[in-house]
Amino acid sequence: MKLKVWCLGFLICLGTAGAWATPPRSAPQQKMTVVVVNAHFQPAHPVESIRVSLTYLDNAKLITTSQDVTNRSGQVLLQVSPDAAQSGDLRIEITGARDLLVYQPADGQLAGLPAKVTISLLPKGSPLLLQEPAQIETMLYRYSQQVKKLEASLSKAQQRQKPDFSQSLHEWANTHGFSYEEVDQAVRQWADGIQRHKDQATLRQQILAEFAKRNYDAVIQLTGEAIKAGEQELDEEQAAYLEKRRKTLLDVLSLADMQANSYQFKLQYHRATQALESARDRAEAEHRRYPEDKALRSIWLEARWRTAYTREREGEVGPSSDSFSLLARSVEDYRNLLRECASPEERYCWATMQDNLATALEDQAERNSGERATELLAQAVQAYRAALKVRTRAELPQAWATTQDNLGTALEDQGEWSSGEQAAELFAQAVQAYRAVLEVRTKADLPQDWAKTQDNLGTALEDQGERSSGERATELLAQAVQAYRAALEVRTKADLPQDWATTQDNLGTALSDQGERSSGKRATELFAQAVQAYRAALEVRTKADLPQDWAWTQKSLGYALYLQNDYSAAVNAFEASLEIFPNDIQLLQSAAFVYYTKLFRYDRAYELTERWIKLDPSPVARLSMAVEDLTATRFEECVQQASRIEDAAFQAPVLTSVLIRDATKLACQWGAGQKSAARQTENTLVSKAPGLQKGAWEFAGTCHFLASAPAFETGRASWIALFESLESGDGAAMAGALHQLEEVMKR
Repeated sequence: MKLKVWCLGFLICLGTAGAWATPPRSAPQQKMTVVVVNAHFQPAHPVESIRVSLTYLDNAKLITTSQDVTNRSGQVLLQVSPDAAQSGDLRIEITGARDLLVYQPADGQLAGLPAKVTISLLPKGSPLLLQEPAQIETMLYRYSQQVKKLEASLSKAQQRQKPDFSQSLHEWANTHGFSYEEVDQAVRQWADGIQRHKDQATLRQQILAEFAKRNYDAVIQLTGEAIKAGEQELDEEQAAYLEKRRKTLLDVLSLADMQANSYQFKLQYHRATQALESARDRAEAEHRRYPEDKALRSIWLEARWRTAYTREREGEVGPSSDSFSLLARSVEDYRNLLRECASPEERYCWATMQDNLATALEDQAERNSGERATELLAQAVQAYRAALKVRTRAELPQAWATTQDNLGTALEDQGEWSSGEQAAELFAQAVQAYRAVLEVRTKADLPQDWAKTQDNLGTALEDQGERSSGERATELLAQAVQAYRAALEVRTKADLPQDWATTQDNLGTALSDQGERSSGKRATELFAQAVQAYRAALEVRTKADLPQDWAWTQKSLGYALYLQNDYSAAVNAFEASLEIFPNDIQLLQSAAFVYYTKLFRYDRAYELTERWIKLDPSPVARLSMAVEDLTATRFEECVQQASRIEDAAFQAPVLTSVLIRDATKLACQWGAGQKSAARQTENTLVSKAPGLQKGAWEFAGTCHFLASAPAFETGRASWIALFESLESGDGAAMAGALHQLEEVMKR
């Protein structure tokens, strides 16, 4: 999924001059000495040879501004960029400390940028990590502010599901060595304590206490009251000191964002948009009041961006009747912001809006088809490429990598709507974009982002391979498998179970594709590996926890098992998937096909085809129903079904479909005792038999039925030969079988 990027954050956009200015290349870096100690010992021991990173939050994504490894004294000197120095959300992160976690300052959060700071670590599972209120409060505040970061890590299908704060607690508990129950109890006890002593608690603590107890209505009420208080303060403020107004307005916008997030937790997406529209209107009023103040203008533009983003989110998950208009309005919002950010000094804002415009265009494309979808995706690609003219690898490597990643996704989508050489070229460009991302997102520095991009690369290579042939296809699919296996080096079942399952599922598909392009022992080996990958994915994608993902993987597993010739297991997987997707026509067709042609379970094949034809009364479905009627000995129904399918209803090769229909009708007329009608149908078939071509129908199930059905005892070998010739496309053999049956019918 693509990441939405804020315009480099509030404070970065404000810059030293109070405008959305270009960060000066010559701006001096600041230095900060970090001392890391293990507080488990008394006195504390220095911790050496661990990586210390200073990060800040930009568009709900952690940006690493500086990192280095501690020396023997546990010290490291970090060079802090001007952007980070101005950020209000600095955080120290530690990697390579085995089972040690940051204890103080709580969650590694820094209120400012000190010249020197001591980071105390404690072993994973240490009681102090849960017992101190500051730890819980800081953890709650970080999760309440990072809803968009959590969304960005999910698939589109997962985003449409109800958000769940418990997932955050599960992650924190797993990381810090506690059970979910321990963390949940500690959080609730902290919240109860805040509520018992409200007179001693700050407003933020009261809001977080309600948030911790999932009382989102209370959060909405409290944040609403706080917003009103902030607005009233703005109205009553008479002092000329604009810095106070800027801060208050930022607080209002931040609270409105929290309120909007809570509405989204309640699936009230329109209310979320309205909450930010109100804050946007207030920001616009402040900007109009002080039009020369660049900082207030920046906040106003930020408020407009947040509103556009939230409206886009509403369009993504809202009813289809509203989706088109909401997304179209978001696109227009971003285009208006592009016009506002047209000056050279605001080129970073302009690039951000190009990136956001592209994602909105992609959302629109997902809800369209044909030429319109292709046109929208082309516009999205154009917008991403425009953003990359400003977001260069040299100046903004991580933003460059994010946009390259989004560009890769748009190119893949564009390729899906294209064909031939154009599709191949688009997939090749997507591969190129993902490989560019991996130049910045390295396994050593950004392992999870690296793994995500490896997974995306695998998908693009697989798309390329599916549309190629010969050795080129084999090579591309092998590269896709390699990319998926690389991703699994980081996406482990223990640390990232759902990501691990997704990549295992993707790996299974690539291996199946490889197997279909192989033969003999190599094909057997690849299909076995594909089955193994799908079954691994099902260890996490359970029916109870992730029913839709479980069903999709069961469907894919069914095809892999079929290719492995394990037909009983294949239909079991198809049947499992049908529990969640009972109206999936492809599933109904596939299951019926295996039951009919491989397992000779005519009763179940008939039931599934009957469900299929109710959903899709197409000529193919009706002809399949006639074939099923034959083996169900419903001969008269078979004749009626076949007679209702006109020649003009079939697609090419029309004559072959007509011959299959009439041969089926002939067998059913004979089975129903309609001998005169059967002789007429036989004469018609004889005249058309020379035009028979090989089609896609298999008649193993029909021939198996004919081999023992009492109605076809006379001339049994000829009946079987008739349907075998239909499958092979042998017109001469068909004519021969019909002439033999002509003699049978004269008796």
